[in-house]
Amino acid sequence: MYEQHTQQQPFNQTQYQADHAQQPPRGWWSRNWRWFVPVGSVVVVLGGVGFLFAIFALVFGLMKSTQVYETAMFEAQTNPAVIEQLGNRIEDGLIFTGNMEVNPTSGYADIVIPISGQKGSGSLYVQAEKVAGSWEYYTLEVAVHGSDISIDLLED
Repeated sequence: MYEQHTQQQPFNQTQYQADHAQQPPRGWWSRNWRWFVPVGSVVVVLGGVGFLFAIFALVFGLMKSTQVYETAMFEAQTNPAVIEQLGNRIEDGLIFTGNMEVNPTSGYADIVIPISGQKGSGSLYVQAEKVAGSWEYYTLEVAVHGSDISIDLLED
């Protein structure tokens, strides 16, 4: 009876190989998708935001480098009445509103530039037209926020 329980089946090489055959190695995607999907999504979103920021910075940088914008800021920064109301170091804000079209010989500007200094803040209103390569200003005025003061920068 003892012999009956200890008898073994003959060794079957084919069955052994089939049972212990190695699985084919998993591909890169099946091993890494759990971290790649969230990281890839974040990279795509950050890339899109970065792209939009770059376009925004380029457009506003080009508009701020126009002669009409630079002249308006210079007039506001050097006007004694504006300095008295806002302070010595008058700086422009990051974003301004309005419309501007500039060509080599013509153009127009109707913009509002936020400005601020140590003492306060205001808005610089600019309306100008470029004719034959020269800007003619119709409005160049600073409105001081929190008061009724309006300073005309075109008055001599």
